[in-house]
Amino acid sequence: MKKTAITVWLAVLVSGLTLVLLWFPSERWHNDKAAKVQKPQQSDNKADSGWKPRIANGSFRNQVAFRPVSVNSRDQRVNSGIEECDEVSGGETAVPGNELAADTKDRLNCGVPAAEKEALRALIHAGKKDALAAALGKLLTIAADHHDFKDYRAIFADCKDPEVSAWLAEFMGRTDKADVRDRVRSILVEMRQSEVVNALVEKITHPSDELHAKDSVEALASCRDPSQIKPLKGLLDQDGDDVLQKASALALANIGNAEACKILIERASAADTRAQYCREALAGVSSSYGQETLIQAAGDSALPADVRLAAIRSLSAQKSARVQGLFENLNTSAEEPAVRKEVSKILAETSGSKDVQASSVKTTQEGALVETCF
Repeated sequence: MKKTAITVWLAVLVSGLTLVLLWFPSERWHNDKAAKVQKPQQSDNKADSGWKPRIANGSFRNQVAFRPVSVNSRDQRVNSGIEECDEVSGGETAVPGNELAADTKDRLNCGVPAAEKEALRALIHAGKKDALAAALGKLLTIAADHHDFKDYRAIFADCKDPEVSAWLAEFMGRTDKADVRDRVRSILVEMRQSEVVNALVEKITHPSDELHAKDSVEALASCRDPSQIKPLKGLLDQDGDDVLQKASALALANIGNAEACKILIERASAADTRAQYCREALAGVSSSYGQETLIQAAGDSALPADVRLAAIRSLSAQKSARVQGLFENLNTSAEEPAVRKEVSKILAETSGSKDVQASSVKTTQEGALVETCF
C-alpha cells in the first residue's frame, strides 16, 4: 500500500517537472520575439531626436495647419518688411525676436489667410512696438492690389493705441519708396481714431520735406471716420491756413453724416474764404447718412443760394423718392432763378435717362417678339 502511494507521488512530481521544463523555453522565446519586434520602433524614436508635437488650440491638427508652407521664402520677405520699419524709424521699433510668441510669428507667415489674420489681430491687441512692427512688416509684403490687402489693412486700422497714428505719420516721412508711402497713407486713412488728425497736422506743419507734407495733406483730406469730426471742425475754424481748411472740409464731406453736413452748411454760409471750400466739399457728399440734412438745406429759403445749390448737386447723385419729390417741388416753387435752373436741369437729365432706359427695354422686347414670330 505504501509502495503504491509513493509511486503515485513520484509520478505526479515527474509530470510537474516536465510541464515546467516545457513552459519555460516557450515563454522565453515569446519574450525574445517581442523584443525583436520593438527594436525598430526604438531606433525610429532615436532618429527623431526627441521631436514631440506641440499642441496648439487644443489639437495637434491645428498646429500642423499653421505650419509655414515655405518657411524660408516667407520669413525672408516678412523680415525684410520688418527691417524696413526698423530702418526708417531710426531703430525705435525693435525687430521682433523672443518678445513675440513663436506660434504667433509662425501663424503670421503660415500662408493660410484666416490664420494670418487672427495672428495679426493678436499682434495689434498686444500693442507693443515689436508687435506693431511685425504687423506693419506683414502689410509691406502684400501687394496693394492683392485681394486680401484690404482685410489686413482693416485689421491694422482697428488699433486703438493713440501713439500708433503719430508713429505711422513719422514712418511715412522717413521712407523714399513710393509704394511704401502709399500703403502707409492708406492705413492712416483707414484708422478709426481721432488722433490721426493731430498726427497728420503735425507732419503738415512740420514736414521732413515737401513730399512728406503733400502725402500728409492727401491723407488728411481722405479721412472718413466719424470719430474725427471734432478735430476736423477745429481745423476748419482755424484762421490763416487755407491748406488745412480745405483738407478738413474734404474730410468732413467724406464722412458725410448729418453732423458733418451741418458743419459744412454752417461754414458754407459764412462770408470768408473757408465758405468756398465748404460749398465745394458739400457738393461732393455722397453718403446717404446726411441725406435728410441735405434735403432740409436744399429747401431752406433762408440759406444763401450757393449753399442750397451745393446741397442740390449732392442730392442729384442720391436716388430716392424724397429727393425726386423735393426737386419737382423746387422746380415750381423756388424763388431763386439759379435754384430753379439747376433743379430743372437735373430733372431733364433724369427724365432723359428714364426715356433712354424705357426705349432700350422696348427695343429689347420688340426684338424678342420678332425672334418669337420667326
